[in-house]
Amino acid sequence: MRIKSIFWIVSAILFIRVFIISTIIYSSAIKAFKFNEFYGVENLSIESLLIFDKFIMLSLCVCLAIICLILTSISITDLDSLRNLSFNLLVLMGFITLPELIDLILGKPFIPVVLLPNVIASGMLFYGYKRGSI
Repeated sequence: MRIKSIFWIVSAILFIRVFIISTIIYSSAIKAFKFNEFYGVENLSIESLLIFDKFIMLSLCVCLAIICLILTSISITDLDSLRNLSFNLLVLMGFITLPELIDLILGKPFIPVVLLPNVIASGMLFYGYKRGSI
């Protein structure tokens, strides 16, 4: 499979994640549900809501930054450079996926809609690193 095709698919997956994160930011009902799911009603305070909002905004900005990085790398024509970039993006996506995987392993609540696309994107980037072509 072509590495550039993998980059387009990973960008689409991340764009879907940006859409999901945006709905959490702008929908107060979804935000309250997710906040109560993770932290419980007894911990609800103004400071904790502000921290939750900052965390969600940070996740959104990181996803947008990765999308910009991927889309600017589409013009690279050197196979070794593309494979190295695929590995670097794999490491980055691995660290983004790690908290959800830890929650899954420990039996804590996690968001499958976020975990599954991240695992798929990481797997595709690993394939691009090992066997990707131009």
